[in-house]
Amino acid sequence: MKTQKPGPVSIAFGQRTAPYKTCGLWHTFFVTGNWAEYTVPFRVTSNGCDAANNRLAIQAGQIDGKLWLANFSVARDAPVHGAVTIDQTKRRVAASGASGRLVVTARPGYQWSVGGVPDWIKITSGLQGAGSGTISYTIGENITAEERLAALMVGDATVEISQPSSSAIRIPYHDDFRYSSAPVPIWAQPSKTTGLESAVQWMIDEQPGQHSALSIVAEAPHGGNSVVLERKADPRAWATQIILPSLGVQLGQTYKVSLWMKTQKPGPVSIAFGQKTAPYKSCGLWHTFPVTGNWAEYTAAFRVTGDGCDATNNRLSIQAGQIDGQLWLANFSVMPSF
Repeated sequence: MKTQKPGPVSIAFGQRTAPYKTCGLWHTFFVTGNWAEYTVPFRVTSNGCDAANNRLAIQAGQIDGKLWLANFSVARDAPVHGAVTIDQTKRRVAASGASGRLVVTARPGYQWSVGGVPDWIKITSGLQGAGSGTISYTIGENITAEERLAALMVGDATVEISQPSSSAIRIPYHDDFRYSSAPVPIWAQPSKTTGLESAVQWMIDEQPGQHSALSIVAEAPHGGNSVVLERKADPRAWATQIILPSLGVQLGQTYKVSLWMKTQKPGPVSIAFGQKTAPYKSCGLWHTFPVTGNWAEYTAAFRVTGDGCDATNNRLSIQAGQIDGQLWLANFSVMPSF
């Protein structure tokens, strides 16, 4: 390539349909006014990257004036194996994100560049180099519902970087219980899910001697299902709790929780937001509603306060220990309140 005026040209290999994810290559060259050969190795990664849905793009949107392209080729790479080594070829970063550094070892003068960088990894320094050097990168929080995996090519070396999805429930959150299984006991191991609205995110926590029955029924005031809890009354509100753990709230922010309820026999139901480990301090909400036999919406606003109230240690609990008979819960939501 050569240009009339120096400027950046990117070469990308990715999906040709939405969501247009990278298939292993996104590299930018600074092209000058002299003919020069520009090469970059890449390793095909990710799903949806076969011939039915891939494309190689030469992105020249930032060029001002003329750009010349010649002698284009794509060939199976036959690198000098072992020319580049990395200090650690597999990295796993936290869902909350991280910064890191790769140490590159190569013979003096051997030129290498970093390929296969997805949009969720930012190379802050060392995108290309000669001989030994370092590559610095930053990775933001994974707010998707899926684990992320990338295979970076550094010369003939491959570095795998993985990042799990966040365990925090994203706000705003709404659940109309459109599934068939009831919340699992808190001591049961929840399985990993790909969506936010899943039965396994809710759990039931009962004190010794309590034996409540839970089920999902096709009844709700605004469509969807409801959770039905059936039990015998206990003096302690917390004797039976339906819990939603790990809400992604911000300290000092105000939120509104909303829930439709009705009971077989009128009784008190408390909604609390607090720590999920001892000493179980409040994180800003403890409100008791007198619930009756008719469907009604119950709402409460709260401001997140206190230590140990982030997603790693919080829970919202519906405390129904004093209910005698059946309790219906439907159309639950937590929203920011401004």
